[in-house]
Amino acid sequence: PLTWFSSGRAAFWWLIEHQVQPRRIFLPAFVCWSLIDVVVKRLPQIELRFYPVDRSLRPRYPDNLTPDDALVWIHFFGYDSRPPESTAAALLEDVSHRPVSWPFSPASTAFGSVRKVYATADGGYIGRRLTPVYDADRNLPAWLRCSARDWTDLREAENMIDRDWRVSDISSQSLAAVLSAQDDRLAAVRRHNERILRDGLTVGTSLRPFTDRECPLLHHRFLPTKQDRDDLRDYLARQQIYCSIHWPVHPRLIHAQDDLDCSDALWMAHHGLSFPVNQHLCTDHMEIICAACDAWQAAGAARFVSTAEPEHSGPAIGNRPPRRTTPAAPSER
Repeated sequence: PLTWFSSGRAAFWWLIEHQVQPRRIFLPAFVCWSLIDVVVKRLPQIELRFYPVDRSLRPRYPDNLTPDDALVWIHFFGYDSRPPESTAAALLEDVSHRPVSWPFSPASTAFGSVRKVYATADGGYIGRRLTPVYDADRNLPAWLRCSARDWTDLREAENMIDRDWRVSDISSQSLAAVLSAQDDRLAAVRRHNERILRDGLTVGTSLRPFTDRECPLLHHRFLPTKQDRDDLRDYLARQQIYCSIHWPVHPRLIHAQDDLDCSDALWMAHHGLSFPVNQHLCTDHMEIICAACDAWQAAGAARFVSTAEPEHSGPAIGNRPPRRTTPAAPSER
């Protein structure tokens, strides 16, 4: 019983505009820009508020919410999260960091993006059977992602989505990839890869371990300083290991500092680095990541500046450009 969309932000917008229609909406202070931008740019009539999230990713939900409010809560990086125990507000469960087949909270309406968990060029959904009227869409960002042969192509595809997106349907290729995925196997591979990084990385500090009921989106670490984090990320990129930052702080959150304790969100934005544990990666890839971090640390960490060519000559690890537009045969996976 799902309703498919071209993106998670399209699903989120449609859910707010046509189903929930709140007067105020509350987002966690630690959040992706896309949700904030949907409210700011597409839903200016709704008052945007934030609530704090601490460094262990535990939210502090606001009190005294009304039936005219909506509250978004997130399973950060695949960790199980819980909504408020009692509230009059409409609860919206962001399940973008979990496989589609994972159960939703009965107290909430679920929505999410599929691109974060699956190797798809587009896709989002709402966890109910609904009847949206879709916009016509040539889906050019997805075409560019599938045709990409360089990192700049992928970056431009993301920029295209940020500049303009429509409330359209998921592509048939992406839907087929999601429906054919074996989520239990996917989660097992991700847990295996994440445990290798948790035990093998010697840089930074990690969050709490994932349980066997959870599916890691990535492995997240906090480095001592922003310079350490940025230098390690740049060094790993030169070794063709691509890590991400979750999440840079949105200007709207900066403006809300007088009324909100967002110190932990600011700290996490400056110290956090996310390592890939995708299901298309294996033990060898994880060991390459660990060895590269050891080399960076042994050379002096943030004081190390390399002008040499990358030592790792194998395929890129992380958000690499796709090399095919059709699914691989079982023997090639």
